[in-house]
Amino acid sequence: MADTTPTHRQRSRGSDHRRPGAEPVDRPHPGPARRVFSRFNGNLGAHAGTIMDPDRPLSPTRLEDWVTSPFSYFLKHVLKVTIFEDVELEVQINPMQRGNLVHKILEDYVREVADEGQPPSSDRLLELAEGAFTEFANPVWLAHVWDRTQARIRQDLRQVFDADHKTADEGWSYLAAEASFGPEDTDTHPPVELTLDDGSSIYFRGKVDRIDQHDDGRLKVIDYKTGKAKRYQELKKHRTAEGSRFQLPVYGLFARTLARKPASDVVAQYWFISSDGGFATIGYEVSEDVIAQLREDASLIISAIRGGVFPMRPESTPFTSFTNLMGAQEAKQQWLRVQNAPELAPYAELLKVEK
Repeated sequence: MADTTPTHRQRSRGSDHRRPGAEPVDRPHPGPARRVFSRFNGNLGAHAGTIMDPDRPLSPTRLEDWVTSPFSYFLKHVLKVTIFEDVELEVQINPMQRGNLVHKILEDYVREVADEGQPPSSDRLLELAEGAFTEFANPVWLAHVWDRTQARIRQDLRQVFDADHKTADEGWSYLAAEASFGPEDTDTHPPVELTLDDGSSIYFRGKVDRIDQHDDGRLKVIDYKTGKAKRYQELKKHRTAEGSRFQLPVYGLFARTLARKPASDVVAQYWFISSDGGFATIGYEVSEDVIAQLREDASLIISAIRGGVFPMRPESTPFTSFTNLMGAQEAKQQWLRVQNAPELAPYAELLKVEK
């Protein structure tokens, strides 16, 4: 007769070979319970009210970061995790470095004209560019690519100068470059306060690329962009791009505090200062309706951060991000499992915005 006594391997795979009186084994269930929004996939409600310092100013891009990916927001702004990129592996200037380079050139130029009273000069603008090229150059970049990049930046800067010369004829002049508000370590403009729907307040800090002033007292906030304008088109239809863009209303709110007259108009706009961006402008007047929209959207996001809501929504970006470091496919699956959880219902419209 064959031996039917179960082997060790068979017993371990059997349905139930507990000793008499033993408690049932609590095994993970593969069904709907795995789709619960819990502390394992971004629900930190147990720590609600302790994650965010209510008195510490935050930048408008903090709000954008949460909408882009709440979990990445948690890693970046709560746990203070940073992404290390080895620039020595690069063979050409990357888009972020290029943007910083152009910002630096224009900051130095506008500051000389606005603060030091120097006359506008395209020659001086290009002279500052040459100095910045030397400062930013990386010996590992391919020389011919770097030369081509410099030539394109010079061409773009000439077009920026010509555009500024035209607006000067219309009554506009530089008021400030890199105007800061709300930083904790400098004595500049105070943070901007916004009262939320629940009666509490948040405070914003930031640095505006440029503020222009018209002869009649109007102000224009300009935020430079060196990329393409496609991702910002939604601002033409909705003042926060359905709750995903907050720089313009916050910068406009700050500029309103600088107006010579309380009733002076303030316009906030992105200016795409490159041939890739077509030198387009996208913006609007910062009216009371815009501030009301800012209040509504910011209230929703701040309530989520205060409540510990940080689901793993994948970031959609061509640049290095927490999503592609962790694995984009896994992040997508995690999001699909929890996106319809009841705890996320108040934020569903924001989190499903495609930018």
